[in-house]
Amino acid sequence: MRARLSTLICLAGLLAATGARAFPWYASGDNVWGAGLMTPAERGQYVKRIQGMKSGEECRAYLEAHRQEIRARAQARGVALPPPPDTSPCDVMERMGRFSGNAPACPTDTAPAP
Repeated sequence: MRARLSTLICLAGLLAATGARAFPWYASGDNVWGAGLMTPAERGQYVKRIQGMKSGEECRAYLEAHRQEIRARAQARGVALPPPPDTSPCDVMERMGRFSGNAPACPTDTAPAP
């Protein structure tokens, strides 16, 4: 039973990690910082590009370029922007091991099943 529970917990963690890659709350693009200054197509392209990044550095560079563009749009339109969020999608993907290509490791349960 203990081995089964450990396996189920491990599988749930792996499923959550791979599902989280898509950022369901983020994937629509509506939750992107500055989304109101972007077209729906731009929001979709932004999410697609972020999800396709291969390294944290690449992701942060793209994110900073995006933020500069949004700041310029806001200034041109006379719109006040809230500060960007403290946590970026790049940080989240990095913590998940997304850039290393590794899923979170499961603990090895060496106890025999009852």
